[in-house]
Amino acid sequence: MLSAHDCKIAPATYYAHHKRQVTPSARTVRDAKLKEQINEVFEANYRVYGARKIWRELNRQGHRVARCTVERLMRELGITGAVRGRRVITTLLEYHEVMGDKETLTSWLRGHPEDLQLLMRDALRFAPADGAAETALRAISHSPETEARDFLIDCCRSSHHIHLRRTAMHVLGETWGGDPAATAALLEGAERGPDPELRVTALRWLTERCAHLPKVRELLYRYASADRDPTVRDHALRWMAQWWPDHPKYTALFVTDPRAADAPEPERRAVMLQALATGGHEAEFERQLAREEMPRIQNQMRHVERLRTAPGAAAPAVFHERLLTGLQRLLKARARAGNAG
Repeated sequence: MLSAHDCKIAPATYYAHHKRQVTPSARTVRDAKLKEQINEVFEANYRVYGARKIWRELNRQGHRVARCTVERLMRELGITGAVRGRRVITTLLEYHEVMGDKETLTSWLRGHPEDLQLLMRDALRFAPADGAAETALRAISHSPETEARDFLIDCCRSSHHIHLRRTAMHVLGETWGGDPAATAALLEGAERGPDPELRVTALRWLTERCAHLPKVRELLYRYASADRDPTVRDHALRWMAQWWPDHPKYTALFVTDPRAADAPEPERRAVMLQALATGGHEAEFERQLAREEMPRIQNQMRHVERLRTAPGAAAPAVFHERLLTGLQRLLKARARAGNAG
């Protein structure tokens, strides 16, 4: 079913997940038992014990467990020990978790510019992989100040971490998509980004928020026709299909005649046909599909058409057809093995 919807997943991943549902792993079983014991110690000591005291108490009771394991399970349970005096907050990320509400956080940052500076510091000092820097960037995007916009633009242009630059582009496009300075930064990321996924992220927000700009459409046309990266090229092509009737000079992008002298490769033709189908150009899609000679592309486009017109009925049909294809390959393989023997 997942493969029918173009969701690639390894068979081993499916079977491992299925096995874990039927028979939990040894670590999962042990963690569940330890959580009960941690809760018992926590409740028996008036809910004031922290990880260190609970760890010592469990070991005194004969339960051999590491302190880091106790800390991890306490985080999952959401329990903490009592702290003398007032709790000291060293990062605004905790405020972001507590507030949660966008309007509340926006109002807070408007009245507390020093906390915006604290968030900017957090975004730069935390490692991008642990998620804290991403949380800080998302919190910064709630600020209406141009200082926040400029910081996000600077992250898009100069951050050394690809993941952090991608997150900055995402929140910049989501919050400041129509701003000229943000648009310029996204255009720069789409043209000069060092990573294909980074360029696609910039293109996504440009097409969603700035598609009315002629320079964005010209950029997409240039990428759809001759970009060096197939991922960027296919993304631009699908977006160009939505504007093709209004721009006759873009017709050449969707010429998929396999008999032409300069016919594109099969994978490219399939993307062109899919772009026509998703763009709503049924007549042109049917006309060009009728001229397609490769059975594999014809079958693939029939799947696309079914999923577009009747997704509920299409999934079983696609699964059935793929099952038949797999059985045919299996029979051929057995026949070859028999002839070889």
